[in-house]
Amino acid sequence: MLAMEWCVWDGNRNDRVHISYYGGICPYAFGEHGHRGFVELTLVRKGVLEHQLAGIWRTQRKGALSLVRSGEAHALRGTAIEYINISFDQAYLDRLEPTVAAALARPAACVVALPPSRQTLVEADCDALDAAIAAGQPALRDALLLNLLSLVAVQLLRAAGKPALDGPTWLHRLRERIESDDAPTPSLERLRQLAGVAPEHLARTVRRCLGCTPTQWLRQRRLAKAARLLAATDLAVATIAGRCGYSSPELFHRHFSSVHSLGPRAYRQREQRFLR
Repeated sequence: MLAMEWCVWDGNRNDRVHISYYGGICPYAFGEHGHRGFVELTLVRKGVLEHQLAGIWRTQRKGALSLVRSGEAHALRGTAIEYINISFDQAYLDRLEPTVAAALARPAACVVALPPSRQTLVEADCDALDAAIAAGQPALRDALLLNLLSLVAVQLLRAAGKPALDGPTWLHRLRERIESDDAPTPSLERLRQLAGVAPEHLARTVRRCLGCTPTQWLRQRRLAKAARLLAATDLAVATIAGRCGYSSPELFHRHFSSVHSLGPRAYRQREQRFLR
């Protein structure tokens, strides 16, 4: 069984790649966190990984390959799982062949299921990538990483003509509005107005597509936005609380601490140690 490795990305150096092997943790959970300046590629080797991308929990089984880009947030959880995680600088995506880069830049979550015939080969490429990093072979490292990213891009292009399965157009618009860091997070009443559908229809659709109630969803997105703003800005904690829809700083502190096991100020200190 693989041992758990904890990796922190410092966010300052360019042209770096780090590969980690995770497994043997029961249960396993990595709370929602954002990426700034780096990208992660994840391959499930064993078990079932629950992966939250774009605010939606997705079930990923053996052979699932996902890409979390700079500026995006995600969370992970599962039981008896093994997966490979590759972290690399945003510059790699910027240097890719235009067709590959365009496919990876599509706004939809980058999640693909590898054909069974490719799973063993991709795992072998990951192991070879690890060896190339350890041996200080940047040319081989870059070639292997490009192969993996190109594979994701090809699978995404093949699926591009398929209809979306994660909700109606009005829900996509609503999610974009809530995820915006430039506008205050709406209240539940305002959320219902923005949806433009009956409250009962809103509740049914959110539960079917996002797996929670509108109230739970709103709190999740408020706290995720707060975490991003605490890590990436110098805004006052009270200002962030207000921007995330909290009129009471005490309530914000209580809700935030219950999710992150740290108060907002302590969370900022921890995150900004590595991001600055």
